[in-house]
Amino acid sequence: MALQCVMEKKLKAGLHVILRGKTHYYNRRIPQELLDEYQPKTKVYESLKTSDLAEANSRAAKRTTELDREWFSKMALRASPVVAELTTEQIASLVHNWGVDALETDDDNRAHGFRNTAYGSDEHEVIQDLLPDYREAYALGED
Repeated sequence: MALQCVMEKKLKAGLHVILRGKTHYYNRRIPQELLDEYQPKTKVYESLKTSDLAEANSRAAKRTTELDREWFSKMALRASPVVAELTTEQIASLVHNWGVDALETDDDNRAHGFRNTAYGSDEHEVIQDLLPDYREAYALGED
């Protein structure tokens, strides 16, 4: 029974992990539809720079996620139609949507106060502290 528990707990190589000597490697085929971008390579084969299987599995899982995102993005771009020139209607729609977004952002800022995330919390506090003085000076016509 004890031997069976030890055998069940034995770590197995994860997907795309192979052992060469004492070092684990990542090995994965490049999707057929993307081969032209990776010529002459047909697969991703790179060292995971570890002899520890658990660490190799972790690094391989991370690399798999990275490649999945990269490949999905490239395939999505290929599937998207390329527009050589925008029509007048498309340009008008883009301008309208940008204007609506800008106005909604402005309305929100006016309703809820200044919340520019480009500034850190320290800068935001300084601005909020100075705001009453600037408002008073503005009301009095001072620069």
